[in-house]
Amino acid sequence: MTEPMQVVDMTTAAALGDSLVVVVVFAVIFGASCGAIVGLIIARLLRFCAYLAGKNFEGNFMVLLGAITGGALLVWLAVTRTHF
Repeated sequence: MTEPMQVVDMTTAAALGDSLVVVVVFAVIFGASCGAIVGLIIARLLRFCAYLAGKNFEGNFMVLLGAITGGALLVWLAVTRTHF
């Protein structure tokens, strides 16, 4: 007979790592990924608005800024909140 698969939540992951290191690493990766997606969407919208205004807007600075901001925000949430 097989045992049911155990779901690992944030509390269990922190207990396995014996500290908040696992939670912080997860928060950095997840936050940077979500921030990059949001930054990409904002960059595309700004590029489209600039095109409509007849200006040339290039660069993906918003993607980098979104990744950094998202990672920092989720790390802050993971460190300051006990039930993340």
